[in-house]
Amino acid sequence: MRVPAKFIRRLLLLCSLIAIVVMVLVGRTKRKQQEFAGAPAGKEATQKALSKPEKVQSELEEEAQPGVFDIYNPLNWHEHYEEIKERLNNQPVVSAQSMREYLKSQGRRVSYSTEVYKVTLQDGTDAVFKPGSGAEMEEAVSDLANSLGLGYVPPVVRREVTINGKSGTKSGLLSLYVPTDIDACTFSVTQMRDKLSTAADENDVVGWQCLNFLVGNYDLDFGNLLLASAKNSRVIPVSIDNEGIRRVPRIQYGELPFVRWRDLGGSHDQADKPFPFVDGKPCDESARRMLKNQYGIAVTRREHSYAIYNGYYYAQFTDEDPFTFMICPEELTAKTATTLKDLTKEKVVGIISKSVPDSAPIDEIASSVMDRRDALLQHFGLAAG
Repeated sequence: MRVPAKFIRRLLLLCSLIAIVVMVLVGRTKRKQQEFAGAPAGKEATQKALSKPEKVQSELEEEAQPGVFDIYNPLNWHEHYEEIKERLNNQPVVSAQSMREYLKSQGRRVSYSTEVYKVTLQDGTDAVFKPGSGAEMEEAVSDLANSLGLGYVPPVVRREVTINGKSGTKSGLLSLYVPTDIDACTFSVTQMRDKLSTAADENDVVGWQCLNFLVGNYDLDFGNLLLASAKNSRVIPVSIDNEGIRRVPRIQYGELPFVRWRDLGGSHDQADKPFPFVDGKPCDESARRMLKNQYGIAVTRREHSYAIYNGYYYAQFTDEDPFTFMICPEELTAKTATTLKDLTKEKVVGIISKSVPDSAPIDEIASSVMDRRDALLQHFGLAAG
């Protein structure tokens, strides 16, 4: 069979085109290899950059602007605490939005009923404003945490704020806003324990737990915990709503600590005596009826045991309750142990007296903090420095 000459010419032309394309591609590949193998600094830097994980925006900004820090990163709060407080004190509030509305717009759960606003300052800083009393105690806890480097609490100041141009001002606390994509309210204790054990630094977690215990924070659940993000996917536990320090509760530290929860009225003349209980009574239906009939109080249905002492109702939560997890570290890190051992009553008084009014029982609060410090160290077999 004879092949037409026309067909042969077309076949040869096609082969020639294929050969040209191959030669061009090979040439480009060789040039790229030569460029990467050569000495030009820009190319070498590019090659090294390609072998590294992409940096987050905050890292790039810090490198591009030496001395500039990410105000929302809790890891920067201890060092720049006074600078951040000055900004919160002096920058005018230019807009405000109900925090409830804001969280709902973000698809987040709302776990509180108090009046809270997400506000923006004139320099663009986002903050949280909560009108009402207790601001001085919140500021005291923030001062204590950031001065000692123990746990992370947003910088807090007391201010009067006008909400969206309305007449009159409201007095309350203004704290730095903490952005987070993690809704802690959706976690069980087991899930939270797993999250922090895999994504958080141990010093951050233990410091946070010890701080909650030291200040006697009685109002603890995952609604008062924010999980902030730092570099390399690190998660940082941040404590909010810390006014509980003014309650001066006496907490027995141990396997399942007690917390003073309700004032039952009557005499409180046993305050100078050691707390006598190790285990409480189950708070079952009969106990709730007794408390309702005898004291007129309704007790939460969160599983717990209880004790009545010195005119107060003390709750002892299970080890699967957020309260217990949030104040009970399994062990102390060397850093946290050193901070606790070096703590003195004079240091506590010096820190909290800057924010707590003279009318507050500063000496009593400081003594309570030191009592709980001693209980922590004793529990872990350590002596004060």
